[in-house]
Amino acid sequence: MTVETYIENVENSNIRSWAWVLYNIIHEVVPNVQTKFQYKVPSFLYFGWMCYRNIYETHIELGFIQGAKLSNEQGLLSADAAKGKGKSLTQVRKIFIRSLADLQQPAIREIIAEAALVNELNFHRPLIKMKNFIILICLLFSIPTIAQQKSEGSIRYLVTENYTKIMASLTYLSKQQREREQYMWGDRFEWKIYTTLYFNEKETKYITSEEKADNNQDDSYSGRSEVFTLRHNYEKNTRNDAMDILSKTYIIEDTLAKLDWKIMNDIKDVAGHLCMKAVTTDTVRLQKTVAWFAMDMPLSGGPDRFYGLPGMILEIDINDGGMIVSADKIDLKPVETELTTNKKIKGKKINAAEYQKIIKEHIEGKIKEEQYPYWGIRY
Repeated sequence: MTVETYIENVENSNIRSWAWVLYNIIHEVVPNVQTKFQYKVPSFLYFGWMCYRNIYETHIELGFIQGAKLSNEQGLLSADAAKGKGKSLTQVRKIFIRSLADLQQPAIREIIAEAALVNELNFHRPLIKMKNFIILICLLFSIPTIAQQKSEGSIRYLVTENYTKIMASLTYLSKQQREREQYMWGDRFEWKIYTTLYFNEKETKYITSEEKADNNQDDSYSGRSEVFTLRHNYEKNTRNDAMDILSKTYIIEDTLAKLDWKIMNDIKDVAGHLCMKAVTTDTVRLQKTVAWFAMDMPLSGGPDRFYGLPGMILEIDINDGGMIVSADKIDLKPVETELTTNKKIKGKKINAAEYQKIIKEHIEGKIKEEQYPYWGIRY
């Protein structure tokens, strides 16, 4: 049995998702790592036995074979589980993963990278000169700095709405309504705008960009005249969103709801970043969303109403291309000014439940009338 097959056979879907995330994090941090069963334990090898992983009913145990040589500046490594297991494991230090949030910590990547460097250093120690030794030590201490470089900046997303694909998903529309919508849209089947996400380790701010994505497109569709600002604070677990809904402006203040994500074992490149796939379903909007989150940006944010994964969401695909929001430009830079600048917006204050009620009643009403529901609310 391979390590990959072992993960796929894990019965608990949450634990299986965590295991795949961890598997991809290790491969992203250490590209040349090898996987195999070492002493009947799923293991990762890089210049020798680097770490292993035990999967339990409620958590994952990640053990580092040379753990005693790691700095443990992050305070995550534990030696408790190594006691009584023989002389060969007295150097082992472990991390216990009990949630996706545990995998979002930059410290996880720092420790994995440090473990890889320690293994490589031990392998080459008899051959290297003091000069090389110093270089490796400098690299070791630079790991936290490298990890921090991707924790603040801005992301430009290209938002593409495909009218043909949206209409195909609305199976309840009458023939008359389809013809009416076809007339209103004319020959224009695709619309594009840019949006911007400002982020740091604690919060995000998502707005419509002033930059035009299509010079041939009517400005009236761009949404730039609408109120639309989404603020999410992941440290405080709060949202403060301002948006126009059915020609009225609302301020939505509440805690961040937990999205029901299922993480898949698929990866692809988005804007130069290795991303992992996750899916979720919105039963109110009747939408299936595929998200791709960056393995090397362990932040919980994302565009629009999507967040809560162990990496920054760089792309979403709603209903097989009905809407695609994809990062095409990432600037790592200080954005404190952009995050703290508050434009005063007047609107009716509501909570998340009241917001969901407005959306649900509107969509259900349009379904009953066999009409297009996305005039007045965002897709």
